[in-house]
Amino acid sequence: MTIRELLDELGRIAEMQSMVDSMDGASPSEKPRSSHLLTVAIQRAHARLQDRFSAHQIQAATRMRQLLSEDAA
Repeated sequence: MTIRELLDELGRIAEMQSMVDSMDGASPSEKPRSSHLLTVAIQRAHARLQDRFSAHQIQAATRMRQLLSEDAA
């Protein structure tokens, strides 16, 4: 996995987290199941990244992603 792939994966994780956060308005019957499935997917994605990269590399890529999104705004 390259740094670009790491950045892409961090982007996907952020999108999933955003979906979990936006479920505040969802119906009570759907929210727990959907939220739980996304949370599990986020945890698995983080675990995959931690298996392939050091904590320092993940932190650096997270910061790089933040800087790139600030530049785009």
